[in-house]
Amino acid sequence: MISSMSGMFVGLRQSTEHACLDPDPAVGYLAGNLIAAQAKAADFNGIIYPSVRHSGGTCIAALRPNLVQSVVQGGMNRLTWSGRPQFNAEQIEHGAGGRRPACGMVSSGQSMCLLPLVLLVCGRHVVEW
Repeated sequence: MISSMSGMFVGLRQSTEHACLDPDPAVGYLAGNLIAAQAKAADFNGIIYPSVRHSGGTCIAALRPNLVQSVVQGGMNRLTWSGRPQFNAEQIEHGAGGRRPACGMVSSGQSMCLLPLVLLVCGRHVVEW
């Protein structure tokens, strides 16, 4: 999915030592909920932060649902499991008429479609915390 957002955001991309970026969920989630509550109380629309699980990635937390606008479908992937933690990933191409195949059970195991979400932040208002 591709979407746009605008407004005031808290920026944590320069704050690599912030507790909410701790990979331990017992630490990171608690601190993340706290900073989200503080940001929402201060009328920020969301938080931009470095991904804890994907080095070099950037994440955006939208604190208000109506902030996510202009949603369109982007690329789609199918993940297939065969009873082990490892999975097989394949990109799903557009079929005839621009339609994509349906996802569901496949003969080799469980299958799930993923729609990657790409968020375009249109605003220029990011406050680094």
